[in-house]
Order: sequence, then structure tokens, then C-alpha cells
Amino acid sequence: MRRPLLGLLFWAFVVTPAHAGAPPEPEPAAPPPSEPVLVTVSGGVSLGAYEAGALYVLGEIFKRGTPRRRVVLATGASAGSINAFTTGLSSCLPPNPDPTRDPGWQVWMNVGFEDLFIPGEVTATHVFSDRALKKAAMRLAPYWEGGLPEGCDVVVGATTTRVEPKPLEAAGLGLRRETERFVFRLRGRGMGQAPDVENYVDPAAALPEPRLPFVAGDGDANYAHLKALFLASAAFPVAFPPQTLAYCLARPGERGGPGCAPGDAETARFIDGGVFDNSPLRLAYRVAARGLDVDPAGTAGWRDLAADSSADSHRGELPAGVRLFYVNPSRTLLPPLAPTEAASASATEASLLGMLGKKLGDFIETARSRELFALFEEHTEVADLVKATSRRFPTASGHLGAFLGFFERDFRVFDFYLGMYDAYHELDGAQVRAGWIPDDPASMPDAWRPFACLLAVFDGDERLRPACDGAALRNFRVLSQVAIDRVYAQCDRLPVDLRPSARIHPHCAWAADGAEPPRLLPAAGDGYHRAEDESDFDHTMRLLDDYHFAWRDLGLDPGDAEYGRLHVRRRLLAAAEALASAQEDAAAHALVLTAGRLGVNGIEYEPPDNLGYAIVGSNIEIGASLDPFAINSRWLRLNLAASLDGLVSRLTGSDDEPLSFDVSGGPEVSLLFLTTPVFQPSIGVRAGFRFSSSDDFLTSDCTAAQTRGDSRKCSQFIVQAYFAAAFVERLRLQLTLDITPTTPLGAAEHDLLGLQLGFGLVFF
Repeated sequence: MRRPLLGLLFWAFVVTPAHAGAPPEPEPAAPPPSEPVLVTVSGGVSLGAYEAGALYVLGEIFKRGTPRRRVVLATGASAGSINAFTTGLSSCLPPNPDPTRDPGWQVWMNVGFEDLFIPGEVTATHVFSDRALKKAAMRLAPYWEGGLPEGCDVVVGATTTRVEPKPLEAAGLGLRRETERFVFRLRGRGMGQAPDVENYVDPAAALPEPRLPFVAGDGDANYAHLKALFLASAAFPVAFPPQTLAYCLARPGERGGPGCAPGDAETARFIDGGVFDNSPLRLAYRVAARGLDVDPAGTAGWRDLAADSSADSHRGELPAGVRLFYVNPSRTLLPPLAPTEAASASATEASLLGMLGKKLGDFIETARSRELFALFEEHTEVADLVKATSRRFPTASGHLGAFLGFFERDFRVFDFYLGMYDAYHELDGAQVRAGWIPDDPASMPDAWRPFACLLAVFDGDERLRPACDGAALRNFRVLSQVAIDRVYAQCDRLPVDLRPSARIHPHCAWAADGAEPPRLLPAAGDGYHRAEDESDFDHTMRLLDDYHFAWRDLGLDPGDAEYGRLHVRRRLLAAAEALASAQEDAAAHALVLTAGRLGVNGIEYEPPDNLGYAIVGSNIEIGASLDPFAINSRWLRLNLAASLDGLVSRLTGSDDEPLSFDVSGGPEVSLLFLTTPVFQPSIGVRAGFRFSSSDDFLTSDCTAAQTRGDSRKCSQFIVQAYFAAAFVERLRLQLTLDITPTTPLGAAEHDLLGLQLGFGLVFF
């Protein structure tokens, strides 16, 4: 280890103070062995913050509660892989009374959208930079360098997905493997020294297992390999770049240790491990069944699979006394507000696109959870051994595919404490509560006030209500109220046949019986009820606006909360535009940009900054719709147009048809209240001048013979009112009313009105 001094300083000044305030706990003279626990953490994108909070409380209850438990193995996928690693590191450390000093907090609190989206690093295949994730992983380096106590022995596993499948052969069959599962063992060498780390591979495995090129005693090099593994496991496709890993493949039955010499390693590119194994509970079961021993006294320990001669006798079941804990932020106690199976089937069968879309979604979800299905098919007893955490209230970060949390740090803070709250209730955290929350709320540490606030609001503990006070927790109060409003809005509209299922959630049951939500903030706006045609996302955004949430990371004050979703849209659109610009050909650019705009228009529609169009019909018109005002919502714009009339008639054989050329401009209003991602209507009024060949472009009189009795074809001042409808922002249908308010020079009669109809393309 090249930096032992840094590790010692970290232990002395960071880890030790974090535990100094913990009250002494009497221990029995001969404490029983801690129950061995396996922890699995699913992928979650920005909900990694929720997972980190849940894991923090689980770990603290394992150490403080009854019975004592010890994490001996942690597995994770995607965002869950780095959370599994922090769980492994924390499992051997003393209790930590400060959640903001937890490694999981350090990872997730400083990963925001502005850190992820760096325009200069966008490529044709990914939009986000991995720089912020690398920094997050490096924030764990001091915990790594701080070391683990001697006797600490924990195994960690992470799933990844190959960019290019690996050809393998088994039983004469040609196979292609995409999912790779890396498993390694950490053993403490004492504080101030990085742990020993080695691959934990199974010599009896039927197929080759991957190994990282760890170097004995080189903590820096070993941590670099681990960091690369976590980045690969979290490399969500299209969002993040694939990661190159150096690795070896252990051949089935290979002896001689779990090593992988750097010179023997090959390299390959990997992406998100959650693509095909988002919940690696089966991996945890397999590794523990193969290598974990529990002696008659209840003490658990890992076998040396490479050296143990008994490794040839494959054990297929877990040792007695092992428990599994599964952390998945998607699992909730709230009953689903969903149509019946018959109604769902009817809606799906109504169209081919509906059926294909549903089947695609079902396929993706089934593929991501296939390992869970396989585990429960192979080992029916697992259902009695698994304890899964459940959300009692909605997260703040869960929208937009769980990417919303990257737009606001306060979302991730709230979700961290919400994870703590849920884990607290899963494991009877009240038995250790005294070590966290003092009886007097006035003396409560700042790090525990948000958690105490949730107990006050969600559990009705009025004694803790003062913990919610203060300017620092203003946004936290808003998010707490929004969460409870969303529960009541969902449960007060449950169908009658689903209401019995609401009884497992007290607030849901009260809402189903007609009760109003508890109030941390006064009711505001249109109330907490969700309209029939209002999506969960729209409902959440409206509540944030009603309660004046301050989007600090977006630079919006509480009074500008209504523009939060618009600024989220603009940032996502900037990312989509950068991805489109990185494409090599025009067709790919147009396709990516159109798809990106279609997606962000589902958040809120806003016309492009500037667009051009060309339409053909009664005349030929080219125009531009511009935004010179730079206001928060681009409903008011400037339209400039030039049109040519008579050319189509001449091309079709009417040689005597006069030509006229119009130039005009005026305000255009986007009808945002009628706008959808597919249909974008607008209206406008413009004024200008028409130059016509009927009067030689104002150099002679305009006679009836020259215009064939239609005075509108003379040179003159014009006013136009139009309705335009864009479809998917790429096709434009326009109906224009021509108004000629003055009588042209030399014209005997005056025709006041005319109609123009055209259809064409939009460019931006």
C-alpha cells in the first residue's frame, strides 16, 4: 500500500469521530455469534440514494439490534453494485451514528445532471460523461485506504453485460455469453491498511468465471480495478460509455488459486449489469451455497475454494441459519392503481402498436428479472429466507426512468432518508432508536432531523414535529408533503375490489375510507387529488409547483417552481441535441433528434428555439418561427414568411396566371393547452405586402383583365391570419386567411378575403 498514512489519518479524523458519539452498549460476557446475512441490491439509477439510505439503517440495526447480524456477502447490479461494495466495507466497521458520514451518502449526494452532461464528451453512442461516477467512486477511496479490522472477511459480487457476447463451448454446443458476474473476497489487514482482495471463483463451475487482475499488497492498483468494475456495472446503455475491463477467465476445474496475472489478462468492453440480471439474488445464493460454512456454534466463514479438497463435492443449498435481505426501490406496499386484466388485455389488443409496445416492455422486464425466476424455481425454500424491503411512500427521484433524481440534490437527500425510514420499519428499528434520536428534539443532531421529520409526518409522532422546522429543511418539508399527498391521491380512487389490499398500509386504508392527508404544509393550488387524465408525473410536478418547491440545482426560486419541469425538459433536450449532433450522417441525426424531442415533449411541450418550414398547396410558402424573447415558456414567437402564388398554376399549364410574391411577419402563439407530443397547434397574425406581376410590381395599374377579375392578385398591403398544426414537429399543415383591406390602384372591384391551404415539412 503506497498511502498508509492517508488511511490512518482518515481513520483518525473521519471514521473515529463518526463513531465517537455512539452511546456505550453493554455486551454479554460471551456474545453469541452474529447471524450471517446475504444482501442483494438491485439497479436503481438515481434511486441508488434510496438504496444507500436503506442499507445504512440495515447495517446499523444489524450491529446494534437483537439478534446481532453480520453481512458476509453483498451482491449488486448497476447502481446497486457500488452500494453492495459500500455495504461490504461498512459491515466490519463499528456502528456509525452519523448517516451523512456513511459511504453511500458520500457516493450519491454529489452526482447531479450538470456533472453528468458534459457536451464536449458526448459521442454517437452515449450522452453522459463517466467523470462524475469516477469521482463518486474515488470518494470511497479513503474508506478503502482506511482499512478493515483483522478478522473481517466479506465477499462482494457485481454483474456486468458484455458489449460483444463471448463465444463459449459446453457439451459441444456453441454458446454466447453476455452476462458476467465478478465475485471477490475482502479480508481486513488492520486499520490504516487497504484490505486484501482476491477473486472468489468456483473451481467446480460448469462454465469459465471472470477474474480481475488483482496484485497482492497493491491497494491502489486493486482499487482501480474495483472502480472500473463498478463503473462498468453502472454503465446504463446510451446514457454512459461502455467501460473496458482487464480480466481473465478461470477454466472449469482449474486449480492454483484465484489469481489473474496482469500480463495474462485480456480486455473487453462492458455495460450495465442490470440489463439481464438486475437483481442478482441468485448469484448471492450460488456463491454462499458453494463457499460459506456455518459451524455448529453459528460462526460463519468462507472456504478457500481453490485449496479446499472438499470443493469437488458441490453443495447446492445454503447453510442453516443464513438470511437473505433484498433491497429494491421498485417494491412497494401500495396497491397498484391499474386496470383489470381484462381491461388491460382489451386496450392492448386494440392496436398492433399497443400490443407490440406492451410485449416489448414485458420482454425487457422479464429479461431483467429472469435470474430471480430461476432462483425461485430451483430453490423453493428461498421464499422463506428472503426479507425484501418495501417502500411505504413514493420516492422523489423515481420519475423519468429514475433519472429525475439527478436534476436536484434535494430529491436524492429525501430518498436517502426515505430509504432509512423504510429499513427502520422493516427491522423494528425502534429497538436502537435511542442511539440516534434524543428524547429532546431541540438537542437532535442535524443529520437526524430529516429522519425524525419523516417519523413525525408519516407515523404521526407529534413529539418530533419540531424536527421539520427551519429554512434548511424547507424543500424536505415540500417533498414529504408531496409524498403523502401522492399516497392519498392514489388510494382514495382505488377500485372497490382492491381496497382490502390497502389495509397493509395505514395511510392508504385511511385514504380509501375518505380521510384527508396529514398536513405538514397548508393545502395549496388545486389540491392533492389526482385528475382522471393526470399522469403520476404530471401530478407530482403540479404538487411541487403548488407547494413552491425550490429547484436549486436548476437555479429556480420557490416562486418559479412552475418552470421546473420546463427546465428539466430543456436540459434533456440539450442532451438529445448533443447526441444527435454526434451522429455521422444526416439521417441518423434527424432520427435521433426527432426521437429525443418526442421524448422530452412528453414532459412538457415547448417549440424549438427557432424553426423553419416549407409548405406547398394553394401557394408555396417558406417561413421561420423565431424566439427572440427568451422567456420561460415559448408560447409567444415571431413568424416571418415569404410566399409565391401562381407558380403551381403555371407549371400545370396556365401560362397567363399572374405571379405574386408576399413578404409578411407577425406574432405567433403556440396553443400549449392543446399540445401533445404528437400534435402541436399554433395561431398567428401577420402583416406585409404583396408584389404582383399583374401590375408589373407596382409600376402600372392593376386591371381586371390582368387579374381575371380577382383584385387580390394585385400588389397591395395584406393581413393574414392562420392556423398551423405540426405533427411530431416534422410535418406542418397550415390554413391561411388572406385579408386585403385596401382597394389596389386601378382595380375596379375589391375582393376582401381568400383562403390558402398548404402542407409541408418543418426544419430545425
